Amino acid sequence: MKLLIENWRRFIKEETFPIDIKKEVLAVFDFDHTLAYTDSSTKLLNKDGEEIKVLRTQKDQDDLTTDMENNPDKYKDTRFDFSDFDDIQDAEHDKEMVERMVEHDKDPNAQVIILTARDPIAEDAIQAYFNELGVGTENLIIKGLAGKSKGDYILSTAESNPSIKKVFFWDDSEKNVNDVKNKFKDANIELVATLVRN
Repeated sequence: MKLLIENWRRFIKEETFPIDIKKEVLAVFDFDHTLAYTDSSTKLLNKDGEEIKVLRTQKDQDDLTTDMENNPDKYKDTRFDFSDFDDIQDAEHDKEMVERMVEHDKDPNAQVIILTARDPIAEDAIQAYFNELGVGTENLIIKGLAGKSKGDYILSTAESNPSIKKVFFWDDSEKNVNDVKNKFKDANIELVATLVRN
């Protein structure tokens, strides 16, 4: 019964961010266009739900988001549709990045997190995808943020686990890399944030 309660408490805590990491290194990898490439795309819809635009890259989405922030009237009554990302379809992994992830996962002093902008509903599909590749996922933390700040999540995780002294972060989005760098500006934790070029 005690184990069941402990597991439930851990589950509740992990709904926000993990607080029981006992390792010095946190290695955080984005999924789309970093670890794997898929045919999934973001769609911009009008108020009637009709497709206005299809965005195939993170850069396209970042550019449109910036334009929407700068010109809110132009995009009144539009919304993003991310439902294409609920599952993994026609994925092809980046061999070098996956090998880097596996290397960190084998390091007894490192915790690997796959941190995606996808909805949490995609977490199981990502796990299944790596299992199909023969990559063990039992020690990985896979977290879908549904577009929330990766910087906030990583900093909260690092600060809530005092053993963490260094954080590595890989992402294909310059916006996400800058977000993480800005959040860690005043943190007493070493950060190596890398923009993955495709």
